Amino acid sequence: MLPHNKRLLVLPSKPEWWKNSETLPQLITTAREGGVAKEIDVNNFLLWSKGVDLDPAKPIYFTDILWCIEKRRIDHEFLLLRLLERDKRSTWIRIERDTHSWLTALPLRTPGRPRGWNRKDTILMAADGRSLLKKNEPQYCHARIIFHSRHLKIQHLIRLLHSYREIGKNYNLFTFNCYWLARTIWWDLAKATGGDGLEFKRLGWGTIEGVLGKVEARTKVKPIDAPGDMEDAIRFTRYRLSQHVAKSVLGLLGVSAVLVSIVVMPRSAWQGVPATFDDAEDEVL
Repeated sequence: MLPHNKRLLVLPSKPEWWKNSETLPQLITTAREGGVAKEIDVNNFLLWSKGVDLDPAKPIYFTDILWCIEKRRIDHEFLLLRLLERDKRSTWIRIERDTHSWLTALPLRTPGRPRGWNRKDTILMAADGRSLLKKNEPQYCHARIIFHSRHLKIQHLIRLLHSYREIGKNYNLFTFNCYWLARTIWWDLAKATGGDGLEFKRLGWGTIEGVLGKVEARTKVKPIDAPGDMEDAIRFTRYRLSQHVAKSVLGLLGVSAVLVSIVVMPRSAWQGVPATFDDAEDEVL
């Protein structure tokens, strides 16, 4: 018989690719199969994870976090996280927040809309981190945190995502955006270690594929005492904030100019211009 707190739990329907997964390790194993990235809506993942028991004898650790961007009018920030199981099998997770369009990104009043209506929070999982990248998109890895000490487990991320969902219910171009989710996860996972075993690397404009190769080739574990590179890792997020806000303001100005031009400009290109002979002939026809 299920415990009382699970008897009333209504779990969302599982995607077909989840197959018969009943535990988080089984889900991760299934997600690795086939070499194709599997997408999970964060809300459904969190609802489902409430009914999952993790085996403490088979911990799943985080070993690395990569801060990545897609070059857009406003840079899209996302994280790649590497999980490692006791049998040395690794899984990559991509976590990001996005919205549906420019219109849903603008901080406009939306009476009658349910909370979270314009938020797209997703997790993608795969054995090969390269399959988590979008094709034909300029993408870069700006920074990397290495967790040499095995402190962080998958449970940390689940708990954090539960709290984030309540704080940032709606997407907002200037506040609860892609940067906010990436920074909050980056900060909280780093701080959860106390800096013990934490190594930070600033990578500039490194290709994500190249960084993934270095992560997978790493075997050495460094003994790093707290606070490690904690301060540098946090300082980096402040730098990214200044870059992201600057592009957001420019992007909003550009969109505003387009909207104003649509309203102010004549509805037709020839409005107010004397008709030519050809125009008049067309009208008679």
